[in-house]
Amino acid sequence: MKLNDLLEAEDVSIKDANDYEDQAKKLRSSGAKVDIDYKHNGIGIEFPDGQEYFLQGDEASDLLDEVPDNVNPEDFIIVVADNW
Repeated sequence: MKLNDLLEAEDVSIKDANDYEDQAKKLRSSGAKVDIDYKHNGIGIEFPDGQEYFLQGDEASDLLDEVPDNVNPEDFIIVVADNW
C-alpha cells in the first residue's frame, strides 16, 4: 500500500497499523519526538538530525484529519513527517 493510499483511508489494515507503531518506536528510540497540543491546535515534531516542524491551525487540523482511525495519531505523524 502506498503512502498516498494510506492518507486517504479512514482505517488501515492491522498489519499497516502495526507497521506505523513499529516504525514510530524506532524513530522515538533514535530521539525523534512528536507533541500534539489539542488545546491550541498545534503539532511539534523534532528529529535527532536537527529537523524540526511546527504546524498550527489549519495545517495541524488537516494533518490530524488524515490519521487513520485505527492508528495512534503520534505514531502516524512521526512516521509521515520522517518522509518530508
